[in-house]
Amino acid sequence: MNGANSEDATRRTTRRAYLAGAAGLGVGLAGCTGGGGGGGGGGSDSLSVAMVYTTAGKGDEGFNDSASEGLQRAKDELGIELTEAEPEGSEQYSTFLRKFAGGEHDLVCGLSFEMVTPMKQVASDFSDQQFTIVDVALDAPNVASYLYREHEGCYLVGQLNGRLTGQSFEAGAGSTNEDLVVGFIGGKKNPVIEKFHAGYKAGVESLDADVEFRSAYAGTWTSPSKGKSIAESMYDEGADVVFPAAGGTGLGAFQAAQERSRYAVGVDKEQSKATPEYSNVILGSMVKRVGEAFYRSIENVSNGEHRGGEQTSLGLQEEGVDLVYGTDLGSEIPESVKSAVSGARSSIVDGDVEVPSTLG
Repeated sequence: MNGANSEDATRRTTRRAYLAGAAGLGVGLAGCTGGGGGGGGGGSDSLSVAMVYTTAGKGDEGFNDSASEGLQRAKDELGIELTEAEPEGSEQYSTFLRKFAGGEHDLVCGLSFEMVTPMKQVASDFSDQQFTIVDVALDAPNVASYLYREHEGCYLVGQLNGRLTGQSFEAGAGSTNEDLVVGFIGGKKNPVIEKFHAGYKAGVESLDADVEFRSAYAGTWTSPSKGKSIAESMYDEGADVVFPAAGGTGLGAFQAAQERSRYAVGVDKEQSKATPEYSNVILGSMVKRVGEAFYRSIENVSNGEHRGGEQTSLGLQEEGVDLVYGTDLGSEIPESVKSAVSGARSSIVDGDVEVPSTLG
């Protein structure tokens, strides 16, 4: 975590250690653990929902926090009872999915492609339990799958960054240089991050300008220092803008952007709002509304319409993903650039442009 989040990280670690003693599972559990196995809430009328986050945990200012927002919305608006788990390692995904499936929860939720194998096995073992997962399609009658067309939103990031690097631009704490270079930082290589990479690269390469595209993978979601180091190298080699799709690791790119007086684009959440200390270098964010998938699924379950065995795809047209401009810098971006980005968005929604989802 960066300095701004170190206190939160310490609190989470302390909470996990305390609760691990009670749970005996080496991880934090929070929320109401009562359930009703189809009736919800151990005798109450409330729907009982359990959620397993990725190892990055809440407080990542991105993917996990976006999911958490949807669950909190469901708690506030639909009155659900919520149990949450933040595993310390990927080997605990199966442990918690199985624990929750064996309890009395109306819906058990899994977050991300990383959980595909344990979710598939647990769903098979607990065929009467309803599940939801994002970022992967599972062919199971009791699992509702939500997929995102991240490549569509990332294409717009490529349009923005590719156009801006060719201009003399100075705003906030940064400025462009004379080099036509942009960068991408991935967390771990998997099919989902490949969609980010492929869409972004395609957006850049769709331009007439000869923009150099640089990319690197950190191999981790939780190391801001690694993200900072990679971003520093890209800025030092001429990059005007770096786009990290790397969870907490990507926070380091924002710090590097400030120190090198360059720019970055956020991911998953509106990171100029989530990390206001970096808003003077964040041009915008490719938001991925993960919480929307969980809210929809919970609402379906509450209406007795769980979409087990179905796959729902969310892209620009469904407002599942989008490029939103930064709170500080959005108004400073030239209108000609924003107009071009808007045109690209319309072309994708209208079906005139098909964005690749793989690097091929």
